[in-house]
Amino acid sequence: MKINLRRGTALVQDSTGGQAGEWVESPAGMNAVHLDAMLQLLPAPSECHADQSAWVVLPGNRHILFARHRREGNLARIEAWLVHRDDYLACGADSPAIIRALESNPMAETAQVHEVGRTAAELRNILKDGDAPTLLGAAQLLVDGGKLHWPVEAPVPLQQIASVWDLLPTRQRALLGWTNYLNSTRHKLAISAGNQPLDGAWAWEQAGDYPEGNYERALHQAAFQRDDETLARLLNRGSRADVLLLGLILLAVLVIGQLMLASTGWKPPPLFRPAAKEISP
Repeated sequence: MKINLRRGTALVQDSTGGQAGEWVESPAGMNAVHLDAMLQLLPAPSECHADQSAWVVLPGNRHILFARHRREGNLARIEAWLVHRDDYLACGADSPAIIRALESNPMAETAQVHEVGRTAAELRNILKDGDAPTLLGAAQLLVDGGKLHWPVEAPVPLQQIASVWDLLPTRQRALLGWTNYLNSTRHKLAISAGNQPLDGAWAWEQAGDYPEGNYERALHQAAFQRDDETLARLLNRGSRADVLLLGLILLAVLVIGQLMLASTGWKPPPLFRPAAKEISP
C-alpha cells in the first residue's frame, strides 16, 4: 500500500536550558503546536553517535515520527518523516519496511509498503533461521511491557530488529518507540542499541532466559502447527493499553448506570421472597 509522508529537516542543538531546535524545512500540513512537540522528541547531538547515523522511531498522538540524524559538532541535523497513525496501522505498523522504503528513496512524498499478511509458514522460517528461544523471549518481554537492548558499538542490522518485529502483535508495534543507535536514556524507548543500555532493559543475549509466557507459547505452537487462524488472532490482539481502556470504559458505564437508576428511585427486588403466611381456616 502507499502511505503519505510529511518530510522535514530540523537542526537540534544542546543548550544549558534544555534541548533547543528549529525546523529548517517544516513538514507540510503540521501546525506550530505539533511541530514543537515533535522537536522535543528528536535526539540531541550528545545523544547521537558521531560516526554512525541512527534511525529513531517514536509514536506521537496522531503521527509516527521517523528520524535519521547526522551529527555536526554541537548540532544534530535531522531528517524527519511523519506518518499518520491510521496509515501506519493500515500497513501493519511495519517500521522496518517503512525505513527500507525511506532509505531507497528519501526524497519521496509517498512510500510503497508491501502489505504482506504474516503467515504461520513465514514465522516458522524466522524461528528456524534465527535463535528461536531468544526471539520468542524477546517478543514475550516486549508484549509484557519490557525493554530490549543490543549492547553494541555500531547500529545493529535492521534485519535483526525486523525478525523480532515480525513476532509482535500489530497493536503492540504501533505503541513501541525504538532506535538502532542512541547514546542516551532520555527517551523511554522499548527497543534500542548502543553502548548505554536503557534502565531496566534486557540485553539481547539474555532475552532467551526471559520467563516463558502464554503469548510466546501460543505463537510458537501456531507457527509450527501451521495454524494461520490462531496466528491471526494472536497478531491482531489488543495491547495492554487497549485492555485497560476497555476496562475503564466498562467501569464508567457501570457507575453512570447505577447513578441513573438511583436518581429514578428504583430499587432492585430482593433476592429472596418472604415466605407466604399460612391462613388458618
